[in-house]
Amino acid sequence: KALDVLTTLPELLTHHLTVRPDDVAYKVYDNASKSWKDLTFKNVYDQVHAWRHAFAARSELVRGDRVAMLLPNCPEAVFFDLSALSNTLVPVPLHAIDTPKSSAFILNDSGAKVLVTNKLLKWKQIREAAETPEIRLVVITDDKDCDDLEAPIPVMTKETFLKLGETSQLPKEAPKATDLAALVYTSGTTGRPKGVMLTHGNIVSNVKATLECVFPQVGDIFLSFLPLSHTFERTAGYYLALATGCTIAYNRSVLLLADDLKTIRPTVIISVPRVYERIFARVHDKLKKSRPAARYLFDWAVEIGWRDFCRRNHLPVEHTGRAWLDGLMRPLVRKVSSTLLDQFGGRLRIAISGGAALSSKVARTFCGLGLPIIQGYGMTEASPIIAGNNRTLNQPNTVGKPFNNVEVRLGEGDEIQIKGPSITRGYWNRPDATAVAVTEDGW
Repeated sequence: KALDVLTTLPELLTHHLTVRPDDVAYKVYDNASKSWKDLTFKNVYDQVHAWRHAFAARSELVRGDRVAMLLPNCPEAVFFDLSALSNTLVPVPLHAIDTPKSSAFILNDSGAKVLVTNKLLKWKQIREAAETPEIRLVVITDDKDCDDLEAPIPVMTKETFLKLGETSQLPKEAPKATDLAALVYTSGTTGRPKGVMLTHGNIVSNVKATLECVFPQVGDIFLSFLPLSHTFERTAGYYLALATGCTIAYNRSVLLLADDLKTIRPTVIISVPRVYERIFARVHDKLKKSRPAARYLFDWAVEIGWRDFCRRNHLPVEHTGRAWLDGLMRPLVRKVSSTLLDQFGGRLRIAISGGAALSSKVARTFCGLGLPIIQGYGMTEASPIIAGNNRTLNQPNTVGKPFNNVEVRLGEGDEIQIKGPSITRGYWNRPDATAVAVTEDGW
């Protein structure tokens, strides 16, 4: 109910300040102390406020200007994003795995005036790959002593950037639901990358609609490891968690994901199938080294659990000669289930999968052993989620039902066509591509 009145993305943070300012919003690993540190919602707001002043100190930035980010998942990515949005600027997230040339293309295509990145080397590689005539300032978050304020394109550390903003005045205008909230560039696998224009209203409506499928609660802990440059993670792993008062912990690296799962013990994860498949493979590798009896009991537990899952979700129930023993053997399911859930830290309540189809074998194992993975379908142009299963109706061979605020129809050749408040207004500076993808009446 509290979310009903929210219309812009900065409000997803500020609406917590009167009710839970001291709750933990983020958990971040501090390399210096080798420990996890907490940031409260008030801490985050204070940092966003400082970044807003720093952006406001740049007289060349006006409403609607684009500012780019090339950062790993970290608090600075949030400070950058929410401060830019609060100042009516448009974030342009760059993909960490892109080549410098691809990053330069996006900077130039978007006309970004500022780039925030974590390493000076990344900026140097972009400059070597191509000229970036629109960039007016580069901010480096991690490196120290790299200020070069007299360069044709000034470079400054995060500390210098924030200090120069201490005396600036914040803009009086607030963002509107119709303002652009991001230019998210497609991968470019079918041609040049295109900047998908998403508004505050697009993304906020998708956050609210996602609550039809999953219900994060205050106190839930997300472990974030998908890149924030992708709309799936931005909406489901960042804005949804922020809106619902959850804690987001940032994975240190993909190589340390297994360790972080056991340390953070998340209750919610947003993932692609590959992560679930890796854990499935790890469990099966252990089984291969076990006695035949252990493998037999594991498979039997999955079979019993899968039957129970099918009954709960109105799926056809497959019966075998030993189905009559299900009631007697259910304690086996609970015992085997704990070995799987321990791989995720033992507290996982919601597991979402998107980006590709989850294999039926993996889905059957996870759902049968008490971790019903929720699959959905979407695309960047829809902010991004269009349809999804949920915890009370989960059919893993489908992507669930369309959201209530999304209309769906079939076009020529059974092309899926969609319409709704989360749909992009088109592609940045690409009217021809927009005309191909979006009809005049919004399909």
